[in-house]
Parts: sequence; structure tokens; C-alpha cells
Amino acid sequence: MRPEPRAYRPDIDGLRALAVVAVILNHIDHRLLPGGYLGVDIFFVISGFVITTSLRQRPAERLSQLLADFFARRCRRLVPALALCVLGSGLAAWCIDPHPTASLNTGLAALAGLSNVYLLYISQDYFAPATALNFFTQTWSLGVEEQFYLLFPLLVWTCGLARTANGARKLFSACLGLSILSIAALLLLPGKDGGAAYFLVLGRLWELGFGCMAALAGTLRRPKYSWIGLAAIVLVLALPIPPSALVSLCIVPPTLLLILGGGTPKLLSWRPVVGLGRMSYSLYLWHWPVVSASLLAFGRYRWQIPTQLALMLLLSAASYLCVERPARAKLAAMPSSRSFVAALAAVLLAGGVLLGLRHWPNPALWVERRFAEVPADFPLFPGTHVDHVLECVVDATSRPARSTTFDRCTLPPRPGVENTIWTMGDSHAGHLRGLLVALHDRSGLGIHLIETPGVVFPEQPGTHFAERDAFFTETLPKLRSGDILLLGRLFLTREGDFAALPEIGAWIPSLEALAARMRPLGVQVVVAGPPPIFRFASIYGCAPTPNGTTGCDIQRASVAAAIDPIEAALNAAASRQPNLHIFSQFAVLCPPTGTSCTPVRAGVPQYRDKDHLNSAGSASLAPAFLLFLAKLRGP
Repeated sequence: MRPEPRAYRPDIDGLRALAVVAVILNHIDHRLLPGGYLGVDIFFVISGFVITTSLRQRPAERLSQLLADFFARRCRRLVPALALCVLGSGLAAWCIDPHPTASLNTGLAALAGLSNVYLLYISQDYFAPATALNFFTQTWSLGVEEQFYLLFPLLVWTCGLARTANGARKLFSACLGLSILSIAALLLLPGKDGGAAYFLVLGRLWELGFGCMAALAGTLRRPKYSWIGLAAIVLVLALPIPPSALVSLCIVPPTLLLILGGGTPKLLSWRPVVGLGRMSYSLYLWHWPVVSASLLAFGRYRWQIPTQLALMLLLSAASYLCVERPARAKLAAMPSSRSFVAALAAVLLAGGVLLGLRHWPNPALWVERRFAEVPADFPLFPGTHVDHVLECVVDATSRPARSTTFDRCTLPPRPGVENTIWTMGDSHAGHLRGLLVALHDRSGLGIHLIETPGVVFPEQPGTHFAERDAFFTETLPKLRSGDILLLGRLFLTREGDFAALPEIGAWIPSLEALAARMRPLGVQVVVAGPPPIFRFASIYGCAPTPNGTTGCDIQRASVAAAIDPIEAALNAAASRQPNLHIFSQFAVLCPPTGTSCTPVRAGVPQYRDKDHLNSAGSASLAPAFLLFLAKLRGP
């Protein structure tokens, strides 16, 4: 094929416009364009093509010159708009989201070019409904590109592009080999539906690599191929294909055909489309925070779409015209060192603000209005008004035990009632406080709860927390026949696929030993079985739609596959210990008569986060628990 000329190709900017519009429509409502998320894959191919074309036109005599020039241009191109978006969107997340930590942390990672790694670390599935509540999920693709930039100029120098006669051929061969390895990695990596295969540069390198090879190969000079490529791109974007990283194998070939065809489809070279393509970077950055903010403040309704689009366009135009374009032009006229200093200053400013916001109480201005009621995470103890979080949570770092902790977190039974429920365990025992308060109100039972986050009871073999032992030692002389020792703990993995924690098997013998110890005292040991666990980022993104469902609902079967074996193992232990009993939270919170589990009932959130109940959700267990106690005590 003929070498690619240096002349500007408006269809490349037009293709950028098509890609960003596809992404925006998909993120606003995936039903508008089911395959629109593949616009990011188009961007990767374009990026490889443009970067290689640029380096081919800028021969360097020294590696240091190549690296300084390359990274200075990347800083001018990416950092000003990114820093502005991170700063503005971070402030918006802090104002709107009651739990903005994930967004703020992702924004900080984006400034370091690592947001794709961070999102994978916290197991934020790209296609999960709650992913849109993270204001910076879209920056994962920037992380992929920036990590690619660390490798590519070194590869260009090693192959001798623009320095030796066969430099382009060597680079083409190197890109082809790396792309083949990358495709193999894509097929082997887990998480093709939004995890490792989707987020990591290893599974994306081939798309950038094919763009590089397109720049090295030249053009076919066959305009009809460009039109065929464009038609195929539109078809793939519109098809209702199940979302997956593997679908990129369908969008990359027509993208390459459009680029290699060398034609300029009039639609893509139309001036308004080209203009949209030139500001596509700012559009891509700002569209996701607008979607996140509107979801948190108002929910997902189609009547919002015109306002969302207008706000995206306004913010993007301001970013492009006032920051992105002027910064590039001004810094391009200066030495490379000025670009690095300016980029560092912008990153430090935006990062410093986000670090400050992480430690400053936020107002969460609008989100609670979307629910009929937002229950407290923990109710106060009746009569004593003890605040659970301030007095009944003890850990090894910032919340030490006090001399008053035990007494302040124990409420004796009402007159005429003899027994007490002594509750122990990690934060999943702590979230039972609403249940305990309801039991005291309805039956007069005494209640006791000291939560030790991250520390289960009985403790895992090989672990020790002195305060937990001290509380139990203080409990022993107070136990009476007929008392209940109620244990709660985390049973399931918090991220990724639903699965039992691997240490559960080693914990059950300790549980049986505890029950055997309590039997001579006449104390019944009750384990609160695993509740349904969700994958949303914030409960405030789970407001119900008009049909009563939420975007955070999960299929019951998916979590039952993990919970059922745990309950079976616990029940087997109970069959060996007469005073050991299992209370199934799962059966109450997600009845087997239904097909899905929801964190919201009758417009009221039942969870405070994805795996902890709030006071309303916990209190809703009380009727079933009272029946459970009645059967336990017998006639």
C-alpha cells in the first residue's frame, strides 16, 4: 500500500465523533445503542494510528529527544482537560454522593494513569448497573492508553522508525507479534464481561497495535472500502450483542477498513461532525460525571436525556475552548520542560483538592429525596440513647475499648423477662442492632452488642484480638440459662463473583467448640446466616423505578449458589451440637418464592451499603426471629 501522506484526514476526527456519540448514547441508556460502549475500542485503534503517524513524522536523533518530545505532547494533550474534569467532577461527587470515596479514589488514580487498575482492584464491573455511580469510571481507558505510552516510544526507538530504512517494517512486525500475544491474553484473562480482560492494557494492546500497523501500512486508496467500514461499524454498534470485551473483535476490523480505505466519507468529513470529533476528548471526560450526577440526584428517567446532552455539550465546549485547546497551543510554543511542569502542577492541584475532600464531611444535597425514607444506619439503644458507632464499635486502630463500653452497650431485660441476647462478631453482627432494638421493644429481651470490625467471634484459628476476648470474658459470669449468644459475621466475598470466604471451613469447628462450651450453661448459640450481598457502589443509586425494581437488584439464584452450601455446612454443625441453631437471614430478606433480591422495599432502603443492613432492614428480621425463638424454646 502507498505510504500515508502527512495531509490532515478529517474523517479521523469524524470517526472520533461517531465513537464518542456512540459511547454517550449507550451510557445514557444502553437501549438507545446497545453496542455503543464499543466506541472506546474505536478510540484505541484511532489512538494507535495517530500516535504512530505522529512519531513517523518526527524523527529524533537521540532517545532522550524522542521521549521528551513524545511525553511533552502527551502531557499537553491529556492533562489540562483531565485535571479540570477531575477537579470539577470530584467536587460534584462530594456534594451529591453520600459515599463519594470510590469516586474520589478513582479520580486520584486517573491522575496517575492507573484508574483501570484501581477499578479492577475494587472489582467494579464495567457493565454493572451501579458502575455509573462512580464519577470517574470512564477514565479506565485513559489508564490503558497511558500505560501503552510507557512502552511504545521505546519500541519505536528500538525498531528504528524514521531513522533506518527498514524501521517501519521492524515496527510493523513487532506490533503484529505483540498484538497476537494480546489477543491470546484477551481470550485467557478472566472478567471478559467487565473485569481483568476488559480493564487491563494486556487485553487491549492489540487494538492499539492494529492502529499502529494501519499507520505503517499506508492506505489502499479505495474509498468504497471506507464506506463499507463505516456501514459495518454502525451495524455492530446497533446490534444487541451481550456486552463483553470479546465483542471488540467485531468492531476493530471495520474500523481498520475505514482507515485503510483512504476515502473520506462525506458524513465523517462534514464540518460539524469534524468539530465534534476535535472536542471528543473533553466530551468523553465530561459525559460520565453528568450521567453519574443525574442518577444520584434524580434516578434514571428518559425525560432527563435532553438536559443531560445539553449539559455534556456545554461543559465539554467550555473545557475544549477555554482549557484544552489554549493549553496545547501555548505549551507547544515552549520547551518540553514547561509542559511537564504545567502538567505536574495541574495534577497536584486537582489531586490535593480530592485528597482534602476525602477527609471533609460532605453535604449529599439531593439524593435522599429520591426515597420515601432513608433510615438511620443504627438506632439508638432504647432509654439509654447510646450511639452505636461512637461507643459500641471497637477496633485495633482508632476506636479503643473504654471502661464504660461493656455497660453502655448492654441493655438489661425489662421487668418480668429473664433472658438477654448477647451479640458478638464483626460488622455483620453490628448491623443487627436494628433487630436487637426491635426485639427489646416487642418482647422485653435484654440486648448486648459490641461490634469488632474485621474480627469474627469465635476468632479465626491463628488470630487474636485481646479486646474481643476481654468482652467475652466479662460476659461469661453474666450468662443465664435460656440466654442467646447471637453471632454474626461476613460469609461471602465482597467483590467479584458471589463465593464463600475460604476461611469459613476452618471457622465452623471453632463455632462447634463454642457451642459445646455453652451447653452446660444452658445458653443457646444462634448464628445469623449470610444475608444477600449486592454489588452496587452506593445505595443512593438504587432508587426504585416506576415498576418497583431497582438497578441494584440481583438474581436470587446467583447468590443462592454461594449461600446454600454455607447454610448446609452450618446446619450440619448444628445437627452435631444440640444448642447450636442457624437463623437464615437469606430466606427472610430474599424469600425463595421470588426470583430476585432487592436492597429497597416499598421505596425504603434496607441496606446502608452493598452487604450491611441499615436499621430498617435489620428490624425487618424481627418477626421471623421471634418465630425462630419460639420454635427454639419449644412448647
